[in-house]
Amino acid sequence: MKAQSYRMQMTGSRIRGGYRAVLVLALNILTLCFLSSTSAAEGRAPGWFRRHFGDVRWEEAVQNSRSPKDVCGFTADRLRYSAESGDVWSDPAEIWNRRSGDCEDYAAVVMDMCREAGFEAWVEVYFPRGRGEGHAVAVGPLPEGRYWVSSFGKYETVSSREEISRLMAGILWCDAGDLWSARMSYESVHGKIARQQQARLSRMAAAASSPF
Repeated sequence: MKAQSYRMQMTGSRIRGGYRAVLVLALNILTLCFLSSTSAAEGRAPGWFRRHFGDVRWEEAVQNSRSPKDVCGFTADRLRYSAESGDVWSDPAEIWNRRSGDCEDYAAVVMDMCREAGFEAWVEVYFPRGRGEGHAVAVGPLPEGRYWVSSFGKYETVSSREEISRLMAGILWCDAGDLWSARMSYESVHGKIARQQQARLSRMAAAASSPF
């Protein structure tokens, strides 16, 4: 009986210890949430917790980006990869709000945010010859003929255009000589987005007016 009583006491002690640990964890999370909301209200730069678990507004990310690398960091923290079927381009503000996208979504967000923050950037798309699958990245200039490249929010620097091609060939599992690429400006990207949105609206209108 004494052994059974001892085991029951130990079990109860462990349960109480578990409850205390959960309570401490919950209090810590609430404290972090409070501090994050306070920093947002006071206009301070968003901290690690809010960047990963909170809601950083687009304007905040732009205001607190001192370089294209900062823009890429905010984008990588905000978005999660989500595969799409077909060549679908979405408005960067919409992508930011839904917090997910594929390669061209990441690239468009980085390009637009860089533009608002005062940094030059554009989108480049790469395709292996004979294959329908490609990859989109954001690219911008650096001093001395160098470039920065952002794939899915990651920030990398390269020394030449040839190095960008080699980087893309590694991602697409092909030889650099088998790639073809196209550079898309802000106007090109948003023109494509507008055309696709118009096409979707036209299809929806046609479906709504159909008697069947």
